Amino acid sequence: PRGFLWDEGFHGLLLCRWQPRIFLDVLAHWLELQQSSGWIPREVPLGAEQEVRVPSQFLPQEPGIANPPSLLLPLAYLLRASTDPKLAEARALGERAGLSADEFRKMMKSFGAAALPRLVAWYGFLDRSQKSSNPKKCYRWFGR
Repeated sequence: PRGFLWDEGFHGLLLCRWQPRIFLDVLAHWLELQQSSGWIPREVPLGAEQEVRVPSQFLPQEPGIANPPSLLLPLAYLLRASTDPKLAEARALGERAGLSADEFRKMMKSFGAAALPRLVAWYGFLDRSQKSSNPKKCYRWFGR
């Protein structure tokens, strides 16, 4: 009855290959939930009807507790495909989206430019709040 930020990245690994536009729409909606700190809620019941079905202890969320940014996996795939000089993957993905390879590349460039400020804010939040004390820049998902 609710969306999970972590799960959506893994769903996106399939979705972005099947229908890239739908994946970008899903990602854009998650990014729109971002708070000014860069934090994105981990779970989102969509509407009062779904909120009733979620146990009350799971509704409030702590803004210091985050999920790993799994949505970046499918986004990285699409961005790599859109910049591949061979264009084979861009052609196939564009076709699934009803676009030419060039239009697919333009769509990805436009999406990337629009999403970049929120992606930078998300990275900043994760870097400030989830970084471990390990000198190799590892992350620890606090509160889990």
